[in-house]
Amino acid sequence: MPMKRLNLLNGICVCIISSWYPCSENPLYGIFVHQFAKRIHRVGANVFVITTTKNKQNKEFEKMDGISIFRIGSCFSIFYNPYKLLILYKMLRRADVVNIHAIDILGAILELIAKLMKKPIVITVHRADVLPTNSLLFNLLRGIALKIANVIIAVSYATKDLAVKIGAPKDKVVVVYNTVEESIFFPRPKPLCRIKLGIPQNSKVILSVGNLIPRKGFIYLIRAMPIILNKIPDALMIIIGDGPEKNLLSYLVRRLKLEDKVILTGKVSTDDLCLYYGAADVFVLPSLHEGHAMVLLEAMASGLPVVATKVGGNVETVLHNKNGYLIPPKNVNQLADAIINILIDKNRIRKFRDESIRIYREKFSEEKQICKIAKIYSIAINYRIYL
Repeated sequence: MPMKRLNLLNGICVCIISSWYPCSENPLYGIFVHQFAKRIHRVGANVFVITTTKNKQNKEFEKMDGISIFRIGSCFSIFYNPYKLLILYKMLRRADVVNIHAIDILGAILELIAKLMKKPIVITVHRADVLPTNSLLFNLLRGIALKIANVIIAVSYATKDLAVKIGAPKDKVVVVYNTVEESIFFPRPKPLCRIKLGIPQNSKVILSVGNLIPRKGFIYLIRAMPIILNKIPDALMIIIGDGPEKNLLSYLVRRLKLEDKVILTGKVSTDDLCLYYGAADVFVLPSLHEGHAMVLLEAMASGLPVVATKVGGNVETVLHNKNGYLIPPKNVNQLADAIINILIDKNRIRKFRDESIRIYREKFSEEKQICKIAKIYSIAINYRIYL
């Protein structure tokens, strides 16, 4: 159910600053920031993005989905390139509000410049950027950035707690959940999706999506598969994503003799991703840590029962025994049991599916989150002298 065409931000000029942003060599890197930019553009905002790039082949200026993007190279290049500094100044001068996504050196430096220009500043924190670090310089810059911001948006209450622990003023932090592209992620006919992907109609499909890195916990999910197969011989596990753990996970699949039962697809297109959600029976997120996982929201918007670990923003997304199960991280047996309990009961699958759709629409919909963003921008712009 796509978001209605609203004019909540009509005429407001928003400058988004983020080192996390899609580029030619990694089109999914920071994709959630680009999706956010598109979302506020659709409700009337004039949006431009300032980001970095290490690849000289990337265009310095480009327009993508109606969003103007300026890539400055490294974050320090502005100090020895007066031309880039002048462009940044002109872009910041145009902005009615500056929204920094993820605090890093780039965000902290440009925030200080924007503050000197008396621009209202909103910082959005996503978890990774508010974890404790050993860098004294970064801790200093991050602390200053959080204190001088007008408003700080956290993507979950778990992320808000982390931000407050490292010095964010509690009264400035508000929670606005992530959301997904509802024109892409919605319930689809399972048989048709399976035909398009070549998945057997009689398989019980377990889906997981994410970067193949240690904190995503895929090693525990694969280890749970032999237990699942003892109860459900026609189970099929599909893991979508790429990353440094790919070879390790492939080796584990071979060692456990699961080559016919566990598929590592690598990266897939968005068109195929939504088909995989449509083809699945249950979605699993076995993470060791999370801020507010986009893939959980994609799965719920697509109408899937979910099994997730009881960490971070997962506990704010999954309602235990309502639309799925929350289990401890690293616990292979409980992970397997939760998946089995869903797959063996068609009524439970139907109930959890309906609840996932309801919870997503009531709590995480695009319209709800963008209305919150519009209010925050309005407050930052109109009451900046008091914040």
